[in-house]
This record gives sequence, C-alpha cells and structure tokens, in this order.
Amino acid sequence: MDTVGRALGFPVLHEVDETGMYVASCPLIRGCYSQGDTLAEAEGNIRECILLCLEDMEEHGEELPARVAGTDGTGG
Repeated sequence: MDTVGRALGFPVLHEVDETGMYVASCPLIRGCYSQGDTLAEAEGNIRECILLCLEDMEEHGEELPARVAGTDGTGG
C-alpha cells in the first residue's frame, strides 16, 4: 500500500514495509521519515519528525521548505 497524504502542510508518503510496519516519509525534507505499528501511529510519528527536522534546520540556518499551498498548517 503506497499512499500520499499531508502532515502539517507537507506532503507525506506512506507505505507498508516487508515486516508489516507503516513507514511515513516527507519528501521535501531530507532524512525525514518515521514508522509505526499502525497508520495512525506512523502519522503521529512523522508529524513529530517534521517538527524536529524543521527546528534543526532553523537552528543551523538552513532554508526551510515551503508548505503545500492551500493548507492551514494543520494537515487539513
């Protein structure tokens, strides 16, 4: 199962790996990926990961990626 969603206004890719874990990644942020036993858990984890990656990028003076147009920043 490969699906595309959003978290915090960023695109997120979801897939199930060979062990049955749900893997979520944000293609706009290098190295931003997480997993969970359920899709809901993976979603929560990727949201946290996105926030941590953005915080780290900001602290290091890196350019932050733009959010997806037309979102309110809450993923909806």
